[in-house]
Amino acid sequence: MKKNGKIVSLLLALLMVVCMLFSVAFISCNAHHDCSGEACPICEHLHMAVNALQRIVPVEVAVYATIFMCVLAQGCMALVSNDIAGNSPIKLKVKMLN
Repeated sequence: MKKNGKIVSLLLALLMVVCMLFSVAFISCNAHHDCSGEACPICEHLHMAVNALQRIVPVEVAVYATIFMCVLAQGCMALVSNDIAGNSPIKLKVKMLN
């Protein structure tokens, strides 16, 4: 059960980061659009993106982003250390007689 909880929390953290990135990208691309008036659909979506960013607490996002980066770094270090340690002459029992 603990492994499933970790995976779910990691996926939720990733989802929050992706939501923030897409919201910021949408806001920056459509900030100076040609507004068609009071019922402008782009303005409505801009307000929804701003509200989504305001509802996410910055401290929680920082914690989730830090956890995600730590897990990613740990996975990369595990891959690199396996490659380095797995191909050493000592592990392969190669005699260096020169």
